[in-house]
Amino acid sequence: MNLSKFRFTLDLHSIQSQASIPVMVGDTSVTLIISITDGGLPYHIEDGCLAKISIKRPTGTHLEEFCVVKNNAVVEYAFSQNENTCAVPGVHVCDIILYGADGGVVGTPRFTMVVSERVIRFDDIVLTDTDFTASEAMMKQEAVRQMQETTRQAQETTRQAQETTRQDQERMRVIAEEGRVAAEAERIAAGEVALNAATEAKEEAARAAESASQAKVEAELAADIVENFKEEDPTVPAWAKAEKKPTYTAAEVGALPNDAKLADLEGDAEHRTITDAERTLWNQMSGDGAGIKTESDPTVPAWAKNPNPPTETDPTVPAWAKNPNPPTPAEIGAAPAYSYGTADKTAGSSSLTTGTLYFVYE
Repeated sequence: MNLSKFRFTLDLHSIQSQASIPVMVGDTSVTLIISITDGGLPYHIEDGCLAKISIKRPTGTHLEEFCVVKNNAVVEYAFSQNENTCAVPGVHVCDIILYGADGGVVGTPRFTMVVSERVIRFDDIVLTDTDFTASEAMMKQEAVRQMQETTRQAQETTRQAQETTRQDQERMRVIAEEGRVAAEAERIAAGEVALNAATEAKEEAARAAESASQAKVEAELAADIVENFKEEDPTVPAWAKAEKKPTYTAAEVGALPNDAKLADLEGDAEHRTITDAERTLWNQMSGDGAGIKTESDPTVPAWAKNPNPPTETDPTVPAWAKNPNPPTPAEIGAAPAYSYGTADKTAGSSSLTTGTLYFVYE
């Protein structure tokens, strides 16, 4: 029996099937030699790491076996470890489970195993011109055809796995390119924002400088006009063209001089001037209602200085004129004062006042 060795490479981070191998049902002569990579680069399998092969059959059952790690880079599995490795025909999904030294799973790269019904192997087929009957020749031809078909299916599976890997790589490339384009767009946007800010600041500084320059020109122009302007209108009198303001006398502007006195003012019907003596007398006569205040002016008569009104002692003045009380109504022949009321009276019980007139009504 010839040993079959399949050598292929699996990447740790690919989630699709990366290879396809054709085998026969019950063939225990197969050995898988798998090189492990990480992103296309050889992966160093540390000492203490373990590897398993997990095979999912078309029937839904599973088979798991330990593999051998060699040279810290290659995983090997011999079908002779378990004669049931390819006992069922059909497509088998296989995962290599790589464990780190701490027991954690490092990766699970995948490949496909296509198991075909057992037929006569190529190395068992010997064609001669006389030893086989037509029936045997047909059987051999059928066996060759089946082998070719199995090989074709395996190649197609491998091609599909390679195409899937290529698509994965293309998707990763597209994602990376999109990230690069987005980062470049952000960089350009940030640069444009900074450039716009710098441009706006520069333009603002230019506008401020231009405004300051314009203000300086206008100020210089105004100063030049003030300095060099000369009034030539013949209707403007000479004194109005003088550099300095003219001076005027009080008489020219209808005012009193600085040394004018109050006596120089003329009174009118509503405005008068008074002497100090008149002001003093006025103040004394405008007291708080308690009578005339004491006056020391010798020109004021004594009776005017008396805070109490004088008593009349002239014998020619009749007594009634000296009476401080007003005359009664009887003395002047007048009716007495009347009081009016509307209070009801009760006959026989209400008291009446003499001299009071009452009106009775029904």
